[in-house]
Amino acid sequence: MKMKKRNIQKLFITCRKHIAMHPEMESSARVALADAIYLYDTSDIRSKNYDLSYQRALDSLRYSVGVFHKDYIKFNIPK
Repeated sequence: MKMKKRNIQKLFITCRKHIAMHPEMESSARVALADAIYLYDTSDIRSKNYDLSYQRALDSLRYSVGVFHKDYIKFNIPK
């Protein structure tokens, strides 16, 4: 799954917004987002870490809002 750079950055922003609004699984969501940002910072768009970064950001979003939320569905693009 190769995502455009701006899409992953929008995903990061969305994750941050939902972490603040949904504290139920906040610690798990924060860890997943921190992993995602680290992987993003240490990769380029063609590397496996870039794809892992996107997946960890989706994990963060899933912890915050669940799989049926419109934002999760919007960013969960099939391979």
